[in-house]
Formats: sequence, structure tokens, C-alpha cells
Amino acid sequence: IKTTVISSETAYNLLAPNLMDLKHEEFWILLLNSANHVISKHKIAEGIANKVLVDIKGIAKLAISEMAMGLIICHNHPTGNKKPSQEDRTLTHNIKQALDLFNIKLLDHIIIAETTYFSFADDGIL
Repeated sequence: IKTTVISSETAYNLLAPNLMDLKHEEFWILLLNSANHVISKHKIAEGIANKVLVDIKGIAKLAISEMAMGLIICHNHPTGNKKPSQEDRTLTHNIKQALDLFNIKLLDHIIIAETTYFSFADDGIL
């Protein structure tokens, strides 16, 4: 059965089990087709307690190779603070710009903080 992402909550529920109890940051992506069915889920990077380095070229390469039409990015804040940092905002903007070149939509950036989350799309800042 194909999983369809219909909201930030759907994306959170798909990714939270991988990220919610970690003591370090990780960065994951969900690749989606044009109907928002999940093609695949990938861990892109593993960081330290308060930082993770993300290779934007690697994200674009994966999305192109799997013929994704949409993408959701996600990382965790082990501190429990779900508020995006300026670095989170800048990274989101840069990933969106890179994907735009290939007509791949960045649909959301989810930040998981313990049992809650922040959605860039829901907050209107994507």
C-alpha cells in the first residue's frame, strides 16, 4: 500500500520514529511522486548534538535519480525546542532554490522536537 502525504502530520508520523529519541541531529528526506505518494525515505546526514551538515547536491541527486516530483525535508532538535534557527531557515531556502531548477517542489521542512514538531509549510514560511 502506498503512503500518501496529505499533511505535515502525515510526514511527521512517517519520520518521527527515526528521529524523536536521538541525542544528536539527523537530516532525512521523503521523496514523493506527483500524487504525493512516498517513493522512498532516506537519512541524508548524521550530526552532533546541535548541528548537522547537509549536502544539497546529494539531496538533488537522489531526488532526480528517483524521479521525485516533490520532497519533504526533516531534521530533529534533540534539545526539545522546535523553533527553527536562522541556519534552518537559510538551509531550507537554499534547498528550495536548488530543487526549483529541476521542477521538484520542496513541500515542507519538518523539525521534530521530542513529541512535537514544527512545519515550515503550516507556518507559511516555505
